[in-house]
Amino acid sequence: MKIHHKSDYLYTPLFCEENIWQLANTMVNQGTDPRALNVLFLSSPAKKIAIFNQLAAEHAEAVIWDYHMILQAVINHQLYIFDFDSRLNFPELETDYFLKSFPAERFIPRDMQAVIRIIPAASYLRCFYSDRSHMHGIIEHTAYPPYPVISPKDGNTAIKLADYWDMEKPLNDGSCIIFPEN
Repeated sequence: MKIHHKSDYLYTPLFCEENIWQLANTMVNQGTDPRALNVLFLSSPAKKIAIFNQLAAEHAEAVIWDYHMILQAVINHQLYIFDFDSRLNFPELETDYFLKSFPAERFIPRDMQAVIRIIPAASYLRCFYSDRSHMHGIIEHTAYPPYPVISPKDGNTAIKLADYWDMEKPLNDGSCIIFPEN
């Protein structure tokens, strides 16, 4: 897997779900085995998670996102995380990413601790549908991605952002959910 600088990939601020879809799609099209990739959807029951080392926050401070999506990849038998919105390396070793991005997790109220939905990249590429409705009225349409909305070729397989966000909802995409340990 050849890794480029993050500026070499398609990116639109505030559209992490589409940025990660585009990144996974590019990697697969360049020959990466999709089985080496997972999309991680991070949120919480309160729909608020504190993440450190994000570009949207000052150094040593957390940003509060309602959700965030990142890409997990197996590279040379190790797990790495790709996060366009992070100050950390692109990619960063997964263990380092989580230690540096969620260092104070035990001090955060349980309903704000990150719950992770792990989605096989092949399923995400096949099923993800974004109508961008979660951004309507929040940002100008000129700030939307320059390409058409992402939708599955087979409309019957469409999984919307809201479906991924519902951590109680089982999805027919091979995803699994990891809840906080404490």
